[in-house]
Amino acid sequence: MPPGAVPAGRERRADALLLSMPFGAPHLPSLGLSLLKATLERTGRRAEVAYLGLRFVDRAGYRLYQRIAQGAGFLLGEWIFRAALWGPPTPAQTDAFWRANFPDGTARLDPDDAGLKRRVAALQAAATVFVEDCAAAFDWAAYPVVGFTTLFQQDSASLALARRVKECAPATRVVFGGPNCDAEAGHALLRQFPFVDAVFSGPAEDNFPRYLSACLEGREPAAEPGVSVREAATGAVRAPAAWNAPPGALDDTAVPDFDDYFDQIATVAHPIRPQLTFETARGCWWGQKNHCIFCGLNGSSLAFRSKSPARAVDEIQHLARRYAERGVTLLRAVDQIIDVGYLDSVVPALAEAGIRIPIYYETKSNLGRAQVEALARANVRLLQPGIESLSTPLLRHMRKGCTMLQNVRLLKWCQELRIQPLWNLLYGFPGEPREEYARMAALIPAITHLTPPRNSYRVRLARHSPLFTGPERYGVANVRPHPVYRCLHPGLDDRALAERAYHYEFDFADGRTLDHCAPALAAVEAWMRPDGRGALLAFADGDGLMVWDRRPAAAAEWLRLDRSLADLARFCDDIRSTEAVRRRLEETQGRPVSAAEAEAALDALDGRRLVLRERGEVLALAIPAAVPPPPAARIAALPVGLSAPGWGGSNANRTASTS
Repeated sequence: MPPGAVPAGRERRADALLLSMPFGAPHLPSLGLSLLKATLERTGRRAEVAYLGLRFVDRAGYRLYQRIAQGAGFLLGEWIFRAALWGPPTPAQTDAFWRANFPDGTARLDPDDAGLKRRVAALQAAATVFVEDCAAAFDWAAYPVVGFTTLFQQDSASLALARRVKECAPATRVVFGGPNCDAEAGHALLRQFPFVDAVFSGPAEDNFPRYLSACLEGREPAAEPGVSVREAATGAVRAPAAWNAPPGALDDTAVPDFDDYFDQIATVAHPIRPQLTFETARGCWWGQKNHCIFCGLNGSSLAFRSKSPARAVDEIQHLARRYAERGVTLLRAVDQIIDVGYLDSVVPALAEAGIRIPIYYETKSNLGRAQVEALARANVRLLQPGIESLSTPLLRHMRKGCTMLQNVRLLKWCQELRIQPLWNLLYGFPGEPREEYARMAALIPAITHLTPPRNSYRVRLARHSPLFTGPERYGVANVRPHPVYRCLHPGLDDRALAERAYHYEFDFADGRTLDHCAPALAAVEAWMRPDGRGALLAFADGDGLMVWDRRPAAAAEWLRLDRSLADLARFCDDIRSTEAVRRRLEETQGRPVSAAEAEAALDALDGRRLVLRERGEVLALAIPAAVPPPPAARIAALPVGLSAPGWGGSNANRTASTS
C-alpha cells in the first residue's frame, strides 16, 4: 500500500491528525498546530488536533504536571517518557540523571517538593501505559498523515507514540515539526528514528500543505527548503537545500483555529484557566542588529517580519471575541519582541478597542514613559522586557542594548502603572567583569520596592546562540551536550546527541570560578523573599513631597522633601543628566547654580537612596501615590532639604544656599 493511503474499507477521519503530547503546557493551546489546521482548511483539507497532553494531566495531577511543564530546564518531562521510548533506565542511569539535574542532591522543583524522585518514578510507569492507551485510542490507518509538534519537553512522549503509530499503521506518514526540530536537530531526529517519515524545520504553513497533497495523491513528496524527508522506497534520508522555507508575508497567514483545544480542556478533571496564544511577528529585530550572546530562541532564523497593524489588531480582536466566553485569562503574544512601530499603531488601537482580557507582550526595556502608558491603556498587564541584569557593563557584555538605569526605570513605571514585569537575573557569563556583582549587591537594597526577578540562573549555552556558534570569541571552551541528554537518549550516537541537544555545558577558557557572583545572588535571594520587599511612595504635600519608605534598608519610615528636592525628584522620574539637573535647579532657584551645587542636591537624595546614579545620569525611585499622605505622617516625617541642619554630611554647608 502506498504511504499515506487509507486502507480499503476504512473511512478517512481527516486528511491529517496533529498531536500535542506531554509535557505541553496544559493552559496553552498549540499555536503551530492551530495555525496549520486553519491553513489546511483554506486549501480544502481537513485536520484534527488532539491534545493528548491533556489526557496525562489527570494521571500526573495538575499541580505536578504544571510544575514539570514549566521547569523545562530540568527535562523531567522527557525523563518520565524516556522508558516508553528506550526502555526502563538502569539504576546507574537514574542516578546519573538526578546528579546531572540536581548536583547538590536537592531534587526539588521548589522548596515544598519533597518526594519528587518517588513521584517521577511512578509517573514513568504511568507514561508507558499512557502511550499504549493512546496507541489504542485511534484508528491510525484512517489518517494519511499524523503530525507531532515538539516544543521543550515533548520529544520522548512524541517519539514513543510515533513508533507505535507506525507499528499500527505502516502506510500512515509520521511527521515532526516545532522548535525542537529546527535545522540540524530535526534532521538528526529523522536520521535516528526510522519510523519518522519527514521533519519540518521552521514555519510550515507553505510546505506542509504541499507535502500533505503529495501524500494524498500518491506522489513522493518533493524535496524543498525546510523539509527533511525519508524516501519511501529506500528509506534514505534527504536533507533540504535550506533549513527554512523562504519567509512569506505574515498578513497572508491564516487566523489560528483553537476550537479543538477548548473542546478538549473540558475533559480534564482539574479546572484549567486557559490562556490564548497569538502571533504578530516572527524573528527578532534587535537580534538582527546585535544578537544577545546567550539567546538561541529564534533558532536558525532571526529574520524579523511583522503583520501590518490593521491585520494584527483585527486578529487579536477576532480571537478575543471568539474565545472570550471560553474562560480565557490572558492573550499571550508569542512574538520574541514587539514591533516597535506597534507602540504607535497597534497598541493605541487595542486601547480603543477596549479588550477586557489582559495581554502579554515581550519588549526591550528601553521604553519611554508614553510607550509604557500606552501599553497600560491597551490592557497589557504582563510584560517580559528582557532585563537580565542590573549592571550596565554586564548588559553591554551580553549585547542587550540597554542600561541599568533603563531597566530600573521600566520596573518603576510598571509598578506605577500596574503592569507585571517578568524577568530573570542571568549570571556567570564567560569574560564578564567580576566586580559588577558587588556593585549590583550594593544597588539592590535601593530598589526592593520594585518587582524582583522570578529567579536567578547561571547562563546556559543554548544552541544557535553566539556563545554556541562562536565560543572562542567569548572565552568558551570544551563545549559538550549537557549530561542529562545522554541519560535521556542512550540510543543516540554522539553526533546525533550533539545535534539534538539544546543546552550545552562548557568550561571557562580562563579557568575562572563564579565565586564573584555570590554577593549579588544573596541580595537577589533576599529581595525575592516576602520579607525582603517594601514600598517607596511619594505623596504630594503642598510644594514638597512626603515619602513613605518601607524598604528593609530604610533608615526612616517617613521623610518630607522640601520644595527644591521635591521638584528634583519629580524631574528625575525619567533619566536625567547631571547637567540637566543643574539647569533645572537654575530654573527653580532663579539664579546661577554650579555643578558642585547640583551634585550636592543629588547627594541629598542619594543619601536616602531616593535616586540611582550612574555615569553622569540620575533616576528617581519613589512611586507617585494618588492619595494624600495620612495626617500622622507630617508629625513623624524627617525633614530632608538642602537647608536641613546637618544634611548631606560634608555637603551641608555647600548646599545650604540652594534651597
